[in-house]
Amino acid sequence: MKDLVEMYNDYRTKQTKTIEEAYCLKNKYSVEEFNISVIKLFDWVRLEYKRDVWIASGKSVKHKNLKIMKYSWCETLRKIVSEEPSFSRYFTINEDEISFSDSLTDSDRLEFCRKAVEEMVIVRQDLYV
Repeated sequence: MKDLVEMYNDYRTKQTKTIEEAYCLKNKYSVEEFNISVIKLFDWVRLEYKRDVWIASGKSVKHKNLKIMKYSWCETLRKIVSEEPSFSRYFTINEDEISFSDSLTDSDRLEFCRKAVEEMVIVRQDLYV
């Protein structure tokens, strides 16, 4: 299976319909809710990478989990992370928070975050397909 970041990039740049076909149609997610959920998730991933950089530079910063609130996109995100293997490979849900999976090594987590920061295509004005 393609890496999560590459798969999302393909979808966002309209090279393929990978995400829509693999997730939205198969599992009946709204494309709009899926987009919002995944963009919020990757915003958090990129912030975690910044925290890694700040910690490495000596700043007193801690890593934080992503809070799952009572919004519809949060419930979609909860479902995506808990039901989709390509997402649960990287993330886990603990009550009302999403964190990185315990099965990821620190170097794997850092590499995933770095890739999300450096290679992720985010097209916010094209949120609603």
